[in-house]
Amino acid sequence: FSYFLRMLGPAIGYALASLCLKFYISPTLTPTVGTDDPRWLGAWWLGWIIISIVLAALASLLALFPKTLPRAAVRRMMALERQSSVAKTEPELPASFSDMMRTFWRLITNQTLMCNNLASVFYFLGYMPYWVFMAKYIETQYRQSASTSSLITGTVGLVFSAFGILISGLIISKYKPRARYLAAWNVIVGIISVLGIISYAFLGCPASDNHGALLSNGEIATQQSCNANCTCDYVKYSPVCSEDRSTTFISPCHAGCRQQQYLNGTKIYTDCTCAKPATANDNSSLPPASKLLGGIAVPGSCPIDCSKKFMIFLAVVCLLKFSGASGRASNFLLSVRCVEEKDKPIAMGFGMTMGSLCAFIPSPILFGIILGFVAIGTAFDVAVWYYAKNLKIFDEEVELQEVEKTQEKMVVED
Repeated sequence: FSYFLRMLGPAIGYALASLCLKFYISPTLTPTVGTDDPRWLGAWWLGWIIISIVLAALASLLALFPKTLPRAAVRRMMALERQSSVAKTEPELPASFSDMMRTFWRLITNQTLMCNNLASVFYFLGYMPYWVFMAKYIETQYRQSASTSSLITGTVGLVFSAFGILISGLIISKYKPRARYLAAWNVIVGIISVLGIISYAFLGCPASDNHGALLSNGEIATQQSCNANCTCDYVKYSPVCSEDRSTTFISPCHAGCRQQQYLNGTKIYTDCTCAKPATANDNSSLPPASKLLGGIAVPGSCPIDCSKKFMIFLAVVCLLKFSGASGRASNFLLSVRCVEEKDKPIAMGFGMTMGSLCAFIPSPILFGIILGFVAIGTAFDVAVWYYAKNLKIFDEEVELQEVEKTQEKMVVED
């Protein structure tokens, strides 16, 4: 449930930011521009005030919890009793640098833990960069607005991740599967992620490729015979659409336009040698090209309808976020159960450190080979499945009864 709230938090944060940015940055002033104007400045600071109040209230509630939870205290007492009954016990060493090195050595030589951590590292190393740039990808590939792209990236995807963690946690707590079953599910999640990323290559909107000719290597042919003398190498990106609404050019220069004029208050580019004139079936609101000089182009990309393709893409994204999040609970259980009790805090910190240094920081830099990293992560999940064959995730029924009896005994003595 805590993982569910952690994933739901960013989604609420995006929604709160969207709400706060609808208010002007200075409440005492009356804005002269609307929210759709690029000069609009929203109240970005308002969210921090709301969050600080909520955190202060939650912190006061957390302060009421005891230092040790009852069930944890019982487990610790039982462990001390077992340890005292053994004749030869390992002496507890004081905290030192050598003790830290021995602890790290135990973690590094733990095959299950290392394979599990490496699987997570390669999974996020391959998947995080795409998620970071997904808003811009949706905006350009499916011609969605910036607000819609941010909503899908920051809210829809994270909500499905949150429910994936919640549902998987409920299933694990109810059925208590063995360690190998949990590891096998992580393998399945990795395979689904690889297949999903491959499917993105076939889910694009073909209509968004109306940018003209392509070279043999798939790059846009920016220089053609119709604009060979225009010198468009360093012209900034400013897309224009041909009169027949069939081709989007990078800029008026790439469309071969030599002049511009205003028609009914709308800027149009004329004398465009690369733009095709409209036909009777194009329903163009512009006058025929014969009445103007050469071909015609209008600012902006050509309108396209990618709603069906976009909904399929959105369904795949939600499926991948849901399935990927469903493996986080099992991944966490495998990490904390495959190490000794005294090494659990360090093991959790060690895993987070590996994820930050090896996945979250370098992932945008290594974005070009995304799919290979996800596949490698799946291979490490297979290794976790192999090494977790004798790992016990949940307490046996006898041990649970012993814990309950000890807890009842403590209550009676109190």
